Amino acid sequence: PFGVDVNVAWRPVETGPRRSLVESTNLALLAGLRSAANADTPWEIAASHGRDAYSDTMANWLSASKTLAALARTDATALNPFGGPAFRHDAALLESLKVNLRASGRASLTGFDGKVGHELATLPGGALHGVLYAEHRRETYGFGWDTASLTGDILGRGLVPTPSDWAREVNALAAEVRAPLLAPAGAGGPPRLALEASARLERADGGFDSGVRPAAGLVANPGRGLTLRASWADTFRAPGLVQLFSPQSEGYYNSVPDPRRPVALTGDLYDGPNVSRLVRTGGNPALRPELGRV
Repeated sequence: PFGVDVNVAWRPVETGPRRSLVESTNLALLAGLRSAANADTPWEIAASHGRDAYSDTMANWLSASKTLAALARTDATALNPFGGPAFRHDAALLESLKVNLRASGRASLTGFDGKVGHELATLPGGALHGVLYAEHRRETYGFGWDTASLTGDILGRGLVPTPSDWAREVNALAAEVRAPLLAPAGAGGPPRLALEASARLERADGGFDSGVRPAAGLVANPGRGLTLRASWADTFRAPGLVQLFSPQSEGYYNSVPDPRRPVALTGDLYDGPNVSRLVRTGGNPALRPELGRV
């Protein structure tokens, strides 16, 4: 009637507030063995498992197909958005339109790791120590939705992605040496200057290969109670399964203006914050690893 397209939003408050019941279960187990503290070749092995599961049950949403059918009726049982402030729908009608939604997710991490150390040589400043480390872990992540959400039969919600389960294997090797360059100032104390150097190699399913990532540092103990450190590292971090594959979701939000199109510049009120915007969120399978130097 105004010569332009108009977006009308209406929600029957008689259906009651939308409620969400979130349940979360977390489990963590860790077991390990280690050598005696005074062993010539100290070692440690460990196994761990962690699992997280959640469910979100959302009440008082409306079925899109049932709501449209109720709006199309022509008798007294029709859904009437123009009844006015004093108008009340039949409670049985509103109850027949309601639907509960359910989203669920789960993630787990199972890992095995071990390390062994040994004195490699004797330097003027003390013993040169080395450590080897190996790690294997399996990561899983999955999510799912109820049937009504999967078919898009929810008023005011877009389509949700199909249920999915993802898993990957990650393997890593690392080595570290600590070389005392200056002998301790007193018996039993730390070396006055020590060099620490390490390297790590990690490979994860999906083509994430770190290559050899080195690190080095100097640790100085010039006096009692004073320690100075300087370090450098070439770092690598593969994106997590959640960052890669978390479900895409859509929703309409207000207060999301476009900073490149301010109303003061365009003169178009549609660029303002009071207009509903379609916002899509979720994981990105095209993510690449993060690389850094610190």
